[in-house]
Amino acid sequence: MNQMTKVNAAARDDFLESIHHGVIICDGKGYVTYWNNAAEKIFGYTKRETEGKHLSFILDGTALAEFEKLIRNTKEIHLPVSGRWPCKHKKNREVWTDIRLSKSNQSEAEESQIIATVCDIQGLKCAERELEESEARQRAILESSVDGIITIDESGLIQSFNKAAQNIFGYSEDEILGRNIKMLMPLPFSESHDIYMNNYLETGKKNIIGKGRELQGLKKDGTVFPMDLSVGEARWNGNRIFTGVVRDISERKELEKKILEISNEERKRIGQDLHDGLGQMLTGIRMISGNLARKLKANGVPGASEVEEISDMLSETDEFVRNITHDMVEVDLEKKGLDVALKKLCERNEKLFKIKCVYKNEGDILIEENSVAVNLYRIAQESIHNAVKHGKPTAITVRLSKSGRHISLTITDNGKGFSSNEKSDEKDGMGIKIMKYRASLMGGIVEIVRTDDETTVVRCIIPIDLLQF
Repeated sequence: MNQMTKVNAAARDDFLESIHHGVIICDGKGYVTYWNNAAEKIFGYTKRETEGKHLSFILDGTALAEFEKLIRNTKEIHLPVSGRWPCKHKKNREVWTDIRLSKSNQSEAEESQIIATVCDIQGLKCAERELEESEARQRAILESSVDGIITIDESGLIQSFNKAAQNIFGYSEDEILGRNIKMLMPLPFSESHDIYMNNYLETGKKNIIGKGRELQGLKKDGTVFPMDLSVGEARWNGNRIFTGVVRDISERKELEKKILEISNEERKRIGQDLHDGLGQMLTGIRMISGNLARKLKANGVPGASEVEEISDMLSETDEFVRNITHDMVEVDLEKKGLDVALKKLCERNEKLFKIKCVYKNEGDILIEENSVAVNLYRIAQESIHNAVKHGKPTAITVRLSKSGRHISLTITDNGKGFSSNEKSDEKDGMGIKIMKYRASLMGGIVEIVRTDDETTVVRCIIPIDLLQF
């Protein structure tokens, strides 16, 4: 080796010793000819310990196979080979490295050399393993949850769908990922989803986020079912995602429905007892007091006018009790259907409260399912009661209509309406809560709004799919 070559070799060694990556040079057969300080720190072997050793003492498995392939084809392969492989440390432990193997650019007269550039990625690999373990734990938790857990992006596209959600809705993960969440909702809820989402993204007003609510879900086979839904928001990789926790409450709703039916039967029994017992007694007392008043008046006995006044009061009381028992027993609802019952309800309230109360059936709608008819009737009854009690209206309209895939029962009045406190979810009166509960049993919702023309509107919306006609 001449002097210039020695100078160049020394300069090369100084440069290679100054970098932080491990540099290993082997001859064409794979035996080490150079080993820098960084390689010593990575693998624990000194230069003296590695000199003349085959590189297989640190390489194993895939890394060794790639290295041997490069040696065998050293004349044909010109591109470098790289990968992340586990290597062997002097202390007999695993070291994860990022290795780049390449052939030196030698002339044909010179023997080819293999250059290995090594980067220690043990810390990165540990972090990756921890992340994988964390993700595995989270996945296990999600998959073991009895509640359906669904995540969507800001566009409403489904990003994850756990095992419980698959069981609830009947879709596999492959069938549902990337599709819009609206496909899991029947009308009219699917129509409202984009409105709620866009309103939140534009205004930040949380009508659904962070709250639990009951609504209807739609299975793959078309079955509509009641479910509890709570929605949360989070950030992931700089993007906003929404997580919904779903629980099928079909069994609970069926039990609640039976309890309400028992309550209705008990209410009917009490109404019938009042009608047959108290009503008949009042009628008898009214007739006796009327006869007595006439006799006293005919004989000129003092007090005849007072007895006659008592008879008139008893007549009014008898009429009042009959109206109450009529609402409790629901005679017309059972015999002639909801349409006639709502019409009679309006007529009685118009007579009782001296206000205009009109019923309109837009679409000749007939509902044969008795439990649905009873619940709609009670909602109308409670709405009229609230309007008269709180709003002091002069006109009330009850309207039954059909639009698209849902039925609406709408009660409007021109009274003073609710104050902001009265109509808030947190301060709903028991009557309003029961109205909303009845609607939920039918798979519907109740909305209470005050319009710009000073009209209070109570609207119950029910999907047609859940009704029997």
